[in-house]
Amino acid sequence: MEEDRGGAVEQLANKVGMLSFRAEEVREMPHIALSSQSGELTAMAGFHVYEDDFVEIGNIGTSAEYRKRGLGMQITSDICRIGLQKSPNVYLFVFADNEAAIRVYERLGFTTVERYAFVTFLW
Repeated sequence: MEEDRGGAVEQLANKVGMLSFRAEEVREMPHIALSSQSGELTAMAGFHVYEDDFVEIGNIGTSAEYRKRGLGMQITSDICRIGLQKSPNVYLFVFADNEAAIRVYERLGFTTVERYAFVTFLW
């Protein structure tokens, strides 16, 4: 993804509610995007390589007006294919209430290997 699209990517990330997205990740880590015919970003995905043996895909999202058209499946498949060129070990994290994403990941062959709980402490 071209660096000059960073602002558009950041807007899409905010629009789809990505919690872990940071604007500098577009420059630091590989990201890809799908665009409409008018050039509007419709879906995005990226990955991190924290260790040479593992690739974590993430920052996956589809703009609400373009959902249920297979774009999530396409962009996830594409970023997995790129990640697999770096390592045979591609993984991701997904919130349990994100049922649409879980269906996409399961169709692509991902399986749940661990469950985590997030706890909020009130001070």
